[in-house]
Amino acid sequence: MEKISNEPKWIDEDDQEIKISINNKNNLKKLKKSNNEQYVSGVEFQERLREQFAKMNNKADIYKWAFDVEETEKADDETEDSTTSLNNLLKTNKNVIDINNSEKIGKDSTILNLKQIPNLNRESSHSSIISAISFHPTKENVVITSGLDKKLKLYSISSNDDNKSTNVQTVNTIDMPIYSSKFLNENEILISGRRRNYFVYNMEANKLERCNGIGNFSQNKEIRSLEKLFVGGGHYCFGTEDGYILMYDKHNKTYRYDLKINGSVNSVCFDGNGINLYAVGDQSEIYVFDLRKYRNCVGKFNDSGNFNTTYMDISGDNSYLATGIL
Repeated sequence: MEKISNEPKWIDEDDQEIKISINNKNNLKKLKKSNNEQYVSGVEFQERLREQFAKMNNKADIYKWAFDVEETEKADDETEDSTTSLNNLLKTNKNVIDINNSEKIGKDSTILNLKQIPNLNRESSHSSIISAISFHPTKENVVITSGLDKKLKLYSISSNDDNKSTNVQTVNTIDMPIYSSKFLNENEILISGRRRNYFVYNMEANKLERCNGIGNFSQNKEIRSLEKLFVGGGHYCFGTEDGYILMYDKHNKTYRYDLKINGSVNSVCFDGNGINLYAVGDQSEIYVFDLRKYRNCVGKFNDSGNFNTTYMDISGDNSYLATGIL
């Protein structure tokens, strides 16, 4: 195996002429090697900073990430498996994909396959940030985006190699900046924002219907926003800052009941069978509700390592629950 050199690739000769005081600041006094020492050269100053940093982190290979990509790859080919190679790849600025061709990451072709395609909204963009994006539940080439410009855009992606997208419909809510939009079913889209009402858009009839979001909820005076919208199983729901989850029937769009967790509701997801509902809030406690038992919470556990978890989703086979923080 070729030995990787630790020698610097370039030296600034002017560093030898620079004198730096390490006696006038408390955070630099720790670099002194004797009590009488007051000045060091620029080169010596850099070396002592490196020594101090390595000492604090207690890592012999603290600078390994800075080696030449070519040298690191030669060592990887002989000594590391595909997992370690992938980790090293993520520590460099080497191109992950070729703009014109797809390229597999790692030695094992089953890891990941990436392909860059044209921007979805290149020809019809929002005049604000995009607050939500959602793919059609059965048609892979149909996507919706929504934004604070009060518009929802429906795109169709070409099945040809160019993957060009076309804006086939734009819906304007007129008075509501959109924070959430999700497909309710194959033909209907739910749209919500910081309002006490929400919208249902029927794609086939090209009709936008305003709906009362509070329903018969007893605490309706406390609800000011339905911006957190979630869909799953036979339900859709809204999460509130007071910890309420307002449950609605997916088929007749009627309010049914509410669930309650401590703190605010940040994210909700449903398992593949639509039986269990998982909810997490700003206290990073994950609640599990069995929807067959009305309001019964059947479990609660901490989201280890996270605080104020903002996103959560479950795998299709119900084996993994992924959480994240924005």
